[in-house]
Amino acid sequence: MKKVLVLLLAAIVLAGCAGKGKTAEQHGKGISVEMAGSPTIKHITVVQYVNGREIVGESVINADGSALSNGENVWFDVPLSKKDKLEIALEYSEKNDGTNPRTTRRVDISEARAWVTLKLNEENQLEFVNAK
Repeated sequence: MKKVLVLLLAAIVLAGCAGKGKTAEQHGKGISVEMAGSPTIKHITVVQYVNGREIVGESVINADGSALSNGENVWFDVPLSKKDKLEIALEYSEKNDGTNPRTTRRVDISEARAWVTLKLNEENQLEFVNAK
């Protein structure tokens, strides 16, 4: 019962906001992803795996419907687990509504306590950059 309550609370907390431009390090919290992959990606969703359980987080699209640019930083204002095993993956789509998404491999960020910066590389896979 305790685990269900924790997961429910985490899902509620994850319904935050996302912003573009600054990195998670500059914000001092959350997750940021530098876009270096396909220039046709229009929709991304950060997915957290806490002790192996999937928690879907925030999604980001450009307001004008354009693709996310290479070199652009996308920041997700989501809390990081302080004690549990935490992995991150991205779902990404070439459609603004997020249909037909693909998913990256998971990246273990269990050591991060405040923020983490990742990069979506040319092969559309996540790479760890740095964390605190």
